Amino acid sequence: MTEQLEGAHPIEIDDVLVEALGSGLTHEEAGALVRRSGRTVSRRMTEPHFARRVADRRSAALSELFGELQRLGPLAITTIRAGMTSDRTADQLRAADMALSRMSALHQTTAAEVLLRETRALLEAALAIGQAGR
Repeated sequence: MTEQLEGAHPIEIDDVLVEALGSGLTHEEAGALVRRSGRTVSRRMTEPHFARRVADRRSAALSELFGELQRLGPLAITTIRAGMTSDRTADQLRAADMALSRMSALHQTTAAEVLLRETRALLEAALAIGQAGR
């Protein structure tokens, strides 16, 4: 649906809503951008094609954020390293605790990802065997 909004250029309302919802705005906040109620936006979200577009935009936004965090990784490590070599014992302890807790969390996440991949492979193999037996 195309209509005039705040000026002379037509704006695709769905595109505005997809971008707004995909970037984390609430239904009410996104609706306000295009002079619609949050309830109207909620109804749009029940439409599979529209909901898929919003989900895709959210996924893209998360990928962009993850990329930013990856680029900050070396700086974060440098900062923790500086804390560990600080003259203040409290800074050293805080930095060491942070390094160890992050290392533990990363290990747990990595182990879970490996388990998930292995489970998927087993499931796919079981499905293939089941289909071959038909």
